[in-house]
Amino acid sequence: MNLGEWWIDDDGHVAYADGDVGDVNHEGHAWDVLYGQFCDELYSTDPWCDLSLSEESDPCGLRTEVNDQTDAMLRAGRIDEAQYDDPWPFIQEALEWDDRQMACLTENTDQGTPDMRLFAQEKWGWIRVADTCVELYGLSQGHLDTLKRGMENIMDEQGIELWDEDLEIYDHKSGRRFSVPWEAVENRDMSAFTVRNSVALG
Repeated sequence: MNLGEWWIDDDGHVAYADGDVGDVNHEGHAWDVLYGQFCDELYSTDPWCDLSLSEESDPCGLRTEVNDQTDAMLRAGRIDEAQYDDPWPFIQEALEWDDRQMACLTENTDQGTPDMRLFAQEKWGWIRVADTCVELYGLSQGHLDTLKRGMENIMDEQGIELWDEDLEIYDHKSGRRFSVPWEAVENRDMSAFTVRNSVALG
């Protein structure tokens, strides 16, 4: 049975994330949430609250907008020459964001483009769903509660009344993949999990 691609957040709420069908994929949806957090914190942080950013953006657009607006901030005496030359370290310090948050936000890192999907799973406790394949970070009883609520919400969205198919759950933290009967998720019974080959979603 085809469930499609979804995010389940740490409260069990779901968001459709199939970029081939909808407007945004897993990476894009997670980045949009990170961008929203960035804007919320930026607009309450002096002097960077002077920036006026688009409601919708992407990493390249964000970098361009910030760099374009620092000229006016310099002329107004809101920032100094060092902040004008490279505003990002100063923005990071003001927001108290770590290197990984900033790398995911700007996609500007010497180590290559960071994986926004893994960031959301590790830092926010989100669960990635692609049909019957599930990815998460640090499998726990709490994840099973969230997965159960999220799967029930997905079934409601898809008009599915009964679900009895096994899930394949990949845990990025342990590197293990499990075959999991749906009943085990409902009952929070991790003893019913069967270890499979350690292969993540693509």
